[in-house]
Amino acid sequence: MNNLNLKQLETFVTVAEKGSFTKAANALYMAQSTVSNHIQQLEESLGLILFVRDMKRNISLTPDGNRIYQFAKEILLRCSELEETILENKKSQLIIGASTVPTESILPELIHKFIKTHPNCRFVVKNGDSDQIQRMLTDGEISIGFVGTSDNRQEIIYEKITEDRFVMITPNTPGYVKLHEQGVYGKELLNKPLIFRENGSGTQKLIDNYLGSMDVTEDNLNIVAYVSSSQLQKDLVKMGTGVAILSEYSTRDLVSSGRVLRFEMERNCLSRNIYMAKDKKGILNSLALEFDKFVKSNFKLN
Repeated sequence: MNNLNLKQLETFVTVAEKGSFTKAANALYMAQSTVSNHIQQLEESLGLILFVRDMKRNISLTPDGNRIYQFAKEILLRCSELEETILENKKSQLIIGASTVPTESILPELIHKFIKTHPNCRFVVKNGDSDQIQRMLTDGEISIGFVGTSDNRQEIIYEKITEDRFVMITPNTPGYVKLHEQGVYGKELLNKPLIFRENGSGTQKLIDNYLGSMDVTEDNLNIVAYVSSSQLQKDLVKMGTGVAILSEYSTRDLVSSGRVLRFEMERNCLSRNIYMAKDKKGILNSLALEFDKFVKSNFKLN
């Protein structure tokens, strides 16, 4: 039984029900020759004659054809049910993307709460820097994105959901403890060994802008490492390698546990917005719309 396929079965069932190759071709939007080929291929695959034709070119099922018709109907029905199941599973899958700070500090609670009220939802979370997340949106890879910087791309809708501030974290050592007790600001510690994020990070872009506003360039700084994640920054600070400027959101656990010290950058907090982003041309499915509404409600945006 070689080369048997669903298209042949669909054609066969349609011909049997329409009682005509011409009517079946019209119903299937096929050329009549294609319909004839499908039936011929199916008969050859099965080694059976499925139709008989009378003198007036009317067609009817043979006994074998009638038996195969029952099987074919059942197969097509099961395939249709399978397609519906797959579609339903896709509908219950929510693909979102987030840059580092939202991933570490905002999404865990949002996802936890949403799954409680939508137990059939399955999240797929893609990570990247802010640039990458915005590209994923416009490429249709994700439905909703969360980023720490806005490039003001015309094709993207940005909605501020919360505000985050930048702080400097340092090793919890006697020297830094003394500076902390003196109320020193983080900007006064820029002469210390610094651990920066790589280019493309929304956090690093804003830090670069901040340093630029003080006419400070990387050439003026003692940068000992560029790293790809804020987690590595925090690990290196804990080990005493240097200091780092990070999102306050992402340092809370470390600070509360006493593993690092936190310094405000200056009297007027250095801050930035966290955005929920969507493609203007993208069409959100019902689950994504529910999540969008949930996020806005959680941050009291409505």
